[in-house]
Amino acid sequence: MGWWATGEDEDIIGDRPADTLDFTLKAIAEHYEELQQPKPTLQQVLNAIASVVRMKLGDLVEDALSISIQKRGTVKITELRK
Repeated sequence: MGWWATGEDEDIIGDRPADTLDFTLKAIAEHYEELQQPKPTLQQVLNAIASVVRMKLGDLVEDALSISIQKRGTVKITELRK
């Protein structure tokens, strides 16, 4: 598996997470197509991802207790503490 920098601080991503995300984003676009609707906007995709993360945060990330994800028109992620 290859790894590369995301361009955000020291963050890196590997092939499998990137492939999974690519598959998921394509599935979302295909779902909209099946419904004969335009593809979602980036903001709609981010809002959907944020909704899932808010519900499952503790199961998904190590630093769940230090993060707050709020929706007020657009997704806002705030680091509560370091």
